[in-house]
This record gives sequence, C-alpha cells and structure tokens, in this order.
Amino acid sequence: MNSALITGEKVYLRQLDRSDLNETYLGWLNDSEVTRYLESRSSPYTKSKLKNYYDQHHGAQDIRFLAIVEINSGLHIGNVKLEPINWTHQTAVFGILIGEKSKWGKGYGTEATKLAVEYAFEHLNLRKVSLGVVTTNIAAVKTYEKLGFVTEGTKRQEVIICDKLEDVFWMGLLRNEYQATNTETRKAP
Repeated sequence: MNSALITGEKVYLRQLDRSDLNETYLGWLNDSEVTRYLESRSSPYTKSKLKNYYDQHHGAQDIRFLAIVEINSGLHIGNVKLEPINWTHQTAVFGILIGEKSKWGKGYGTEATKLAVEYAFEHLNLRKVSLGVVTTNIAAVKTYEKLGFVTEGTKRQEVIICDKLEDVFWMGLLRNEYQATNTETRKAP
C-alpha cells in the first residue's frame, strides 16, 4: 500500500511506521559507515532502544519522521526528519539517513531532500528549513547548495569524527528562495 505524503520520480515519503523498526533499520543505525555524519553515530542501538525512541516521538507535534521508499521496489531505504519544528516561527531542522548503501550516489538522497523541503514549505506551511552538515561531507554540501541552501555560518570544531575535530556548516533555505528556484510544483497525492 502506497501511503505517500509526497512523491518524486524515484522515491516517495510516507510516515515512518512501527513496522519499519526491523533488523534492516537496526543494521543501518549500527553501521559506522552509514552513521558517520549523524549525531546518533556514537551509541549502539538495540531494537528496544529504537522502539522506545519511536514511541516517545511518534505523534509529537514538533517532529515529522518520514520513511524514504523506493517507488519501483517498495523498499524502505532511509528516513528524513524535520525536528524540531517551531510552529511559532515556522521553522524546522532537517536530517536525512540513506541506510541502503546500494542506493548511495544515485540521486535518492537529493530527491528525498527536495521532497522533504517541498513538504515543509507547501504542506506544513513552514518558512525556513535549516540543517547542519559536516564541512568535509562534500557530497552532502554540494547537494544542499544545488537545492538552494545557503551557508549561514560555520560552527568550528563542532563534532568529533574518527577522532578528528570537524567543522559544521549551518545552512538554511527560505520558502521564498525555494519558490523562486522551483517553478514546477509537485502535487501531493
């Protein structure tokens, strides 16, 4: 069953469901290559910890946690989230995880990011989406710039990755900037 909130050419986004919390998902979270640039990379996950996190956050008003599903196969390949959402200021912080390594470098992350941003602006009526990205994650930085995100600042020595201090770009995209660069608007099903 396709319960898409928004659909692209390769993937669609739908609500993350408790049934998604399976061994495959757990494997992503415990794979250091998959989580290299994530805040959650330092702590091992168990099925119990994953389900507790889901139960604590599912249905919360200040989060949208969405599964990325490949259209052709129906395979859950990763997640995007908007958290926290500040409804007063109409802002959200974006995060993404492509867990299926076979999908890396094939445009799935770019499309999922674009869909999440469109969902934030067109369906949640937010006015700004922000994100943090490690400066050495060049592919991600280029993707965000391609989608219109602007570097608003650099958090120096913000994270430790592989025992090395790394800087983080703080990037943002305003709804009016997004609308100016996206002439065709995709409709949610």
